[in-house]
Amino acid sequence: MLYCLGVVGYCLHALVVLYRVHRDRKIYLTVNKATAKLVRTVGLKGYLFIKTFGWPYFLFFHTNPMTLLSETLFKSYGQHGVTYCGSRGFKNFLNDIFRGKHRYRHYELKVLNIRCVHEGKVYKEYLGYVTEPRDIVYAKVILARHTKIPHRYLFAYVVHFDNTCETVEEVTRYDVDRGDKVSCEQLEERLRDISPEAVGIGLEDWGEKR
Repeated sequence: MLYCLGVVGYCLHALVVLYRVHRDRKIYLTVNKATAKLVRTVGLKGYLFIKTFGWPYFLFFHTNPMTLLSETLFKSYGQHGVTYCGSRGFKNFLNDIFRGKHRYRHYELKVLNIRCVHEGKVYKEYLGYVTEPRDIVYAKVILARHTKIPHRYLFAYVVHFDNTCETVEEVTRYDVDRGDKVSCEQLEERLRDISPEAVGIGLEDWGEKR
C-alpha cells in the first residue's frame, strides 16, 4: 500500500514537471552527477518514469531530510509561479527569515543574455545534461556588485534557448540568491567560460540600482 501511494505521489509530481516544461514555465531541478547522467541517457521523461516506479531508491539513497522537507512544504516558496525542486524552496524561506527581504538593497544589478560559444566551459557542461543538444544556446546572466564594499560580486546564470532577456526590474531576490560570491578576476573567468565577448559586456557601465 505504501509503495502504491508513493507511485501515485511521484506520478503527480512528474505530471506537474512535464506540464510546466511544456508550458515553458520556470522550474528548478536539483540533480547530482548520477542523476544528471541518467537524465542525459534516458531523457527527462525517462528519468521521471524511472523515479516514479523506483521512488524508494531515490527517496532513501538520493534524498536528504532537508530536500524532503523542502519538496513537501516549500516547493512553491519564492518567485510567484515558479516550482523549486530539491532544497531551493526551503533555502528561499531561510534567506527571507534570516537575511531579510531587502538583502540586496546595497547591490547594483545587471542582467545579460549571452550566446554560448561551443568552445566555452558553459556549453560543454550543457552537453553533459542533454541527449539532443541544441546548436544555439544562451546564458541568462545575473551580475550583482556591492555599492559599499569594493570587489564584492555575485554571479549567477541559467542556460536557455531564447534570444531575449529579462529587465533588472523582473529579477527577484531569489534569482540573486543563486549567485556565487566571486572576485573581479573570478568574474572575468566565469564570463569567459560563456564567451570571450562576455567579459567586456559584463564589466562595462552598470545599470540601475535595486
